[in-house]
Amino acid sequence: MKITAINSMVMKAAYCCHNQTNFNVFQSDKVKKQFMLFLTFLFLLTAQSFAQTVCEPASPLDITPLHELDCTMSQTNCSSNDLQLVGAFLDTDTGCDSCDEGDEVVATLFLSINNTTGSTRTSFAVFGDLVTTDPMGNEEVCTIARCNGEIPPSGIYTLEYGEVTFTCGDGLSLQDLLLSWTDASPNSTCDQHDCKEISPKCGQLASIDIAPLLQATASAVCDGNQIDVDLTVQGGTPPYSYSWTGPGGFTANTEDLNDVDPGTYNVTVTDATQCTTMTSVTEENCCEFFATCNLDASEQLIEGCDESDLPSAFTDATNVFSNITTTPCGDLILIHNDSPSGTLCPDGLTVQRTYTLFDDLNNNQILDQGEEFETCLQNFRIQDTTAPVPPAAPADLNLQCASDVPPPVDLTATDNCDGDITVSPTANITPGACINDFVMVRTWTFTDECGNTSSVSQTITVNDDTAPV
Repeated sequence: MKITAINSMVMKAAYCCHNQTNFNVFQSDKVKKQFMLFLTFLFLLTAQSFAQTVCEPASPLDITPLHELDCTMSQTNCSSNDLQLVGAFLDTDTGCDSCDEGDEVVATLFLSINNTTGSTRTSFAVFGDLVTTDPMGNEEVCTIARCNGEIPPSGIYTLEYGEVTFTCGDGLSLQDLLLSWTDASPNSTCDQHDCKEISPKCGQLASIDIAPLLQATASAVCDGNQIDVDLTVQGGTPPYSYSWTGPGGFTANTEDLNDVDPGTYNVTVTDATQCTTMTSVTEENCCEFFATCNLDASEQLIEGCDESDLPSAFTDATNVFSNITTTPCGDLILIHNDSPSGTLCPDGLTVQRTYTLFDDLNNNQILDQGEEFETCLQNFRIQDTTAPVPPAAPADLNLQCASDVPPPVDLTATDNCDGDITVSPTANITPGACINDFVMVRTWTFTDECGNTSSVSQTITVNDDTAPV
């Protein structure tokens, strides 16, 4: 909030000056210089605030003033190497150094320092970054500059370095470290620490992991319609023991769980010192069913007589559905059913074809109650618009007398569909000059049950052109 206020003041001052038609606001060069110094101070203060994020909570071991955070040395400056940072761990001061996943933890940081000299060192300062990494790999960095002492001679000793705050399950490390220590003088204490005078009593360390508290994390993955649970335990004192509870009275004492039903599983981990930590994992739906109909439900006209003339039904679900689940609980089964209605004649036989894709939980290839499914429709109309096939017509005739005209014959046609064919014979006569002079056209018309027709004709010409004897 302070940074925001400072920036606002800077912007207002700049805006004020920018919008003056002249610079009479500065009554003298002295005032102008003072104003510019004020702006410079604000800029430097703001930049320093942005550059440094100091670890919280504040510690009485913090070195002051905070410009010590900028303490840097090259490796050539640090040649003593008689003290080394060899370990880092946390203590919650609760008797058991453990935490449960997701809890906010305030713990005391302890550093283990190896003093290779034969004399007591009165202080050991640490400058660097405290890096917190969450289970997703996201990092948060804050700057740490703390000092403590004294370090007795010839051995590894552990000192407190203040509190750190983190979320249980995060990983912690110290990185980009500059370490500095004093000589054997009793006056060289943390209060007297001067970054500019530590050479050569210093060292550099790229990183050191902070040993975690006893903690556990669990993750679950689907294995068909069951789950496998993987448990990861850190910190504490092995060996560990495990106590699991789960759905339907489930219990187990193994580290990991395999092929168990979906649900919520809770575990208590106990280390060799009887400290405990708890975590849980939930996986409700290992398998799932979904599919999207991919067919056009508008009516399709089919030339034919009955359902046998319909196109063959699809047997591959991908021809009917898209976006089909890849993690069903059972086998995916595709079935279809044709439902006819109406009659072929006169309007056509309608058929609705229903495809059903279902998750066959009990593998009996039957859609049972409770099994998930999706349907997809096709609609057909079967129509008979094909005319009967007529027989060959009788041969045309040329005759002398009307009495020579033969009687009509019975003709029968064939049809593509079953059913009666109606024959309608007709005769059309065009008379001439006498009774033995005319043209007769005989026509046989064949009509099926849907009203489709065809016909054949015979022409008989009678012309008496023979003179009497």
